[in-house]
Amino acid sequence: MIENEEDTNIAENISNYIKEHSIDTKIVKDREILHETEDFRLTNFVNPNAESENDHSIMTLLEANGKRAVFMGDCRAKMIDIIPFEEFDIIKIGHHGADGTTTPEMISKTKSAIISTGFNQYGHPRNETLDNLKDTFYMRTDNNNAIKAVIKKDKTEFYSYYPHKNKFVKVKELK
Repeated sequence: MIENEEDTNIAENISNYIKEHSIDTKIVKDREILHETEDFRLTNFVNPNAESENDHSIMTLLEANGKRAVFMGDCRAKMIDIIPFEEFDIIKIGHHGADGTTTPEMISKTKSAIISTGFNQYGHPRNETLDNLKDTFYMRTDNNNAIKAVIKKDKTEFYSYYPHKNKFVKVKELK
């Protein structure tokens, strides 16, 4: 959403760079399947009628080995309702865990959550988000560094990267 002259200039610069470097672009469509195999599907969800700029963000649903992970982009919690499932194995919380990115109802739909955040001036993740997650297993990149989730048929394994060991170490396993 372009709101002022500075935003217009940034958008024009990005557009020009894409054209000058012949970068392939694609218009994302709601419920578009990006990749699908027998036991794997990646689907984008967008809401063209979203109320806020962040809610125009793309959400991606990964389905693998009978499990579901949703990546919320910068969307707020209520946007998850456009995805036609009632349960998820992992939710990657939107907008670094800002206010409004989780609700108790949303968190009740998942077994685990991931928050991608680091030191920032906004106080993300916010206390509201952490309070909503208090009874759910979650990891956050400011505490766990890089996070890896391995989705298997019978379990999901969560790993945290330890730079001093130069490797990922298993933190949790959920059935």
